Amino acid sequence: MSYWIRRCFGVFALAGALTACGDVAKAPGRSDNDAGEMTSDAGEMTSDAGATTTDAGATDSVRIETHSLSVGSVQVSVPFSNGNGIHLADVPVTVHTENGQLYAVRWTTTPTRVPIDQRVGGMTLAGKGDHLLVVYVSLEGNELRLRESTDGGRTWSSAHSLGARPTGPALPTACVYDANGQRRKALAWSHQPSESEGPLVIAQDDGSGWKLPVTHTSIASSGAALYCADGASPQIVWRDHRYKASGGPVVLYTATIDSAGNLTQSSQIMDRAYDPGFCGYGPYRFVSYHDDIAQAFLARSEDDGASYTPIDVDSTQSGTQPFDDSGKYVSVGCSSELLVATWGDWPTKQEAQTRASTRHLGMALSRDHGHTWVAARPAGDRDNLGPTTISVSGGTAYLLWPAPGELWIAEVSLH
Repeated sequence: MSYWIRRCFGVFALAGALTACGDVAKAPGRSDNDAGEMTSDAGEMTSDAGATTTDAGATDSVRIETHSLSVGSVQVSVPFSNGNGIHLADVPVTVHTENGQLYAVRWTTTPTRVPIDQRVGGMTLAGKGDHLLVVYVSLEGNELRLRESTDGGRTWSSAHSLGARPTGPALPTACVYDANGQRRKALAWSHQPSESEGPLVIAQDDGSGWKLPVTHTSIASSGAALYCADGASPQIVWRDHRYKASGGPVVLYTATIDSAGNLTQSSQIMDRAYDPGFCGYGPYRFVSYHDDIAQAFLARSEDDGASYTPIDVDSTQSGTQPFDDSGKYVSVGCSSELLVATWGDWPTKQEAQTRASTRHLGMALSRDHGHTWVAARPAGDRDNLGPTTISVSGGTAYLLWPAPGELWIAEVSLH
């Protein structure tokens, strides 16, 4: 972990002109650590811990409001960084498992758990307005399943089978969008035979019902991420192992998905890159990933995903500087108003590589397409945190992560 990330709490700039943490300007009447206190059960914390100046000369402060749900001593899982676990309907809605029981949670004043299925493995959530889609691995039925909600997660449809589940992690990803007057959905997963790579599978609903999944047996994948925009074909990024046999690196590929589930305009965008996340707006696309030495990165495209360039968070140093030099499992979410990245932030590279329980939550935000950044600590100095997923609506980011005995969400915005 970079020194300034480890020592700073609250708000600071990720920029070449960054001064020492003690020089960060604070809001009147606040001390360095006067950021509020988290409570452990349905508690709330508001953080407005001061402001700093980015390279662009703008003064931004971060507002963080957190809420938690006590889950006791059960094992809690949320979607991996390539998928999503939170969506803003009429209220924030999340999905998670407790000892394999799949729940949706509507985060009203008193959060409401809605049971969906039992004996569940990996999962992901997608939505548009109050129309939600959850895709998950059923260990009981040995299949991938999906369910839909049209009332913001209050009730869910019966299960629809997508076919046999892989023996290894499926790492599903999904999106919901509108095109030609129809509500459409797209799914992708990796049919891994074990903890190694497997074919990439695509499934779509064009508004008339779910089509049979299309399996791309020529692709050796281990995780994909989808981006969908209204009126356009879905785009996908996946972790690709085609060079493994010759001793080559793991790479990231991208493509557009046509109406038949075929992959068009396929190209390699990154090498030595793992576990992608994906978001976009207008001509911009952003891919999150970590490299093979546990460094957290984002890459930006300004041409609808035709080409990508890694984002350098400190142009005063040689080479492309990462968001964190001991960070992994980077998630990204964005709108035209706000771009947000989160990642698992460990004290050392060794702890990152072994996925030690010392993982903190790193976060960075941008309002200028990723040219300047402000960073924050939505979980403070707490560790042993699970993966974080992001949904961005307008100028607010919604985060979900598990902690021992608790499930947390945060609403984060720049001011």
